[in-house]
Amino acid sequence: MLEKPKSELLLKYKCTVTTPATGKFVVRKWFVKNTRKNARLKIVFVSTYFRTRFGDMIEEPTGEAELHCHILGKAAEKLFADRLILSEFDGKESVVTSLAKVFSLIKRQGNGEKGALLTNGQKNIFYTPDVEGVVQAIDVFWVVDEFGPDGWYVHARSVEYPGRWHAGDWVFSRSRLAAES
Repeated sequence: MLEKPKSELLLKYKCTVTTPATGKFVVRKWFVKNTRKNARLKIVFVSTYFRTRFGDMIEEPTGEAELHCHILGKAAEKLFADRLILSEFDGKESVVTSLAKVFSLIKRQGNGEKGALLTNGQKNIFYTPDVEGVVQAIDVFWVVDEFGPDGWYVHARSVEYPGRWHAGDWVFSRSRLAAES
């Protein structure tokens, strides 16, 4: 595989965050809408695609782990933007993150507090295998809504979807970029 010059990379390493060990994780139990005023974790929306692809998943316990955050330096506007992002890593295995780890980060910032995730409306992007083992793009973002409750939005989409991500969005992975190794 030919390496891209660093100037052509979409992503730039930003930081590393440690996620706690997790017990058995039942996705349907934790990724649920909760907009009560006193909720410790406010989730405003969970997409139908997310519920369809991940709702029946149960993940086995995992140990403490580091996730690496990379900032998207320019918009990934081309068709198959996820393919472009994934190509900057040493294979999908180095990128995929469990939903328990994603949830642990959201939970730390349950009401939009500052922390490892963006809370300014931009996307926090993760790549996670679904119930069939197919890697999907997960994006979570905090929205402040003057007409409704503030909270986390949770979406999923196929990495084959011809969508785009925006400059400033963050991508989380289990390893650093291939060009940085």
